[in-house]
Amino acid sequence: MPSMSGADAALGANTTSANVLAGANLEYVPYRARVSFFCAKSAAGVRATFLAGQDVAIDDQEIPFIGAAFINQSDNLMDSFDVLPGTKLQLRFRNTTGGALGYVYQVVITPI
Repeated sequence: MPSMSGADAALGANTTSANVLAGANLEYVPYRARVSFFCAKSAAGVRATFLAGQDVAIDDQEIPFIGAAFINQSDNLMDSFDVLPGTKLQLRFRNTTGGALGYVYQVVITPI
């Protein structure tokens, strides 16, 4: 299963990241697939927005999992959904606090 992953140790106070999947090989999913999104944060105050084409899979939702060192797929699943070929994936993070916070994520693409 192909995947895309990343982390940011210091998402600035009261900022929103750019699309962290921009430029990735699978930003545009080349086949019908199940997309699974796993995420964790360093502390309270990090929110995620995940778009799949025109559909909003996650809309500025607080990430419920603390522990931004690594992803544990059995514990850190935020959402899973199916997409058609050519669907553009967009993932953004927003820090709602007055200090820098970190996050880690993984997007797994499983052909169906």
